[in-house]
Amino acid sequence: AVYRSWNRETPVARMRSDWDAAFAGCAVPVSCRAISAGGVDGDWIVSADAASGKAILYLHGGGFRLGSVASHRDLIARIATASGCGVLAIDYRLAPEHRFPAALLDAVAAYAWLRGQGLEPRDIAFAGDSAGGNLVLTAMLILRDRGEPLPAAGVLMSPWTDLAATGASYQSRAAADPIHQRSMILALAKGYLGEGGDPQDPLASPLYDDLSGLPP
Repeated sequence: AVYRSWNRETPVARMRSDWDAAFAGCAVPVSCRAISAGGVDGDWIVSADAASGKAILYLHGGGFRLGSVASHRDLIARIATASGCGVLAIDYRLAPEHRFPAALLDAVAAYAWLRGQGLEPRDIAFAGDSAGGNLVLTAMLILRDRGEPLPAAGVLMSPWTDLAATGASYQSRAAADPIHQRSMILALAKGYLGEGGDPQDPLASPLYDDLSGLPP
């Protein structure tokens, strides 16, 4: 696995390039067009039979430190093909260079951009994995709290909802999990939040918020 060659001295830039190289590629026939969505770089990914007037905003995983549209392109292409919708996938700003709430603000800006293209909220869904699943939830929470129209739905794939890493399985399943050790999770959380950041801030860890009023 790509991460086996990393250690505490491995630069973040190398981790990102290793990660993208390991998972880059796309086996699904789609068209990809680079765009700037409200100042946020991204790709518009569509299948040949995509319906117009409907879209998915996709937010990739990677612990807020790694990952990109490139590393998730095959997954995004499969979602585009299965849903028949165009997918806007964004390269939101990553930590530690850009700490909370930079990534969240980029997600909200991309949603505003989609609406600015003439799409109605009811014709937009959010989707994301891991840290991207966190952003799906937190973006909907900030929109709800601002009184802004919410998307039609949110799709969460293994969402990272608790940056405090309080789940019992961090201990009970530690020996069986080759990646998600609590120390690593807390280090990623610290990189995102910065020194003194609150891992139980609901806009960083949606586990600690009331999710009432959100779409399905």
